[in-house]
Amino acid sequence: MTGLVDAEGSFIVRLYKNKSKLGWAVQAIFTIGLHERDLDLLLQVQKFFGGIGSINKSQNRDVVIYSVVGNKDLISIIIPHFEKYSLLTQKAADFILFQRVIELMSKKAHLEGLYQIINIKAAMNLGLSDDINSNFNSVKIIPVSRPLIMNDNIPDPNWVAGFVTGEGCC
Repeated sequence: MTGLVDAEGSFIVRLYKNKSKLGWAVQAIFTIGLHERDLDLLLQVQKFFGGIGSINKSQNRDVVIYSVVGNKDLISIIIPHFEKYSLLTQKAADFILFQRVIELMSKKAHLEGLYQIINIKAAMNLGLSDDINSNFNSVKIIPVSRPLIMNDNIPDPNWVAGFVTGEGCC
């Protein structure tokens, strides 16, 4: 499972406008996206994780996406899996930062927490969108230090099978 996620998974922090006091909300999302012909594999992934999450087809591509959104499921199922079976690629850095965001969300740190989350998000994946940058241009955004992941070996050969499932080609 971990090899597949290293290849095709994402740990996403979504910031979006809403009608709350702050005007913004944060959503943590774990996803795996595959070509629609691999829907059966995503159904097995969902089963592996105890049936949590949902599977949806992308509207503009031939992609199906397995997503886990609820903090309860992320905290009790997804995070413990990757703490036990470590990611080996730089995606592990996104996972570490994702964990920090979920911890801040759990503390309900409000405005100060939102600014911390923005600084974390700035170091994840593709960074901040133009929309986020323009809406928070009055705040000094300082991306947190992104962990550098170094691995000297593959601790479990099953990781290779999962990674090749996602990244391998014939």
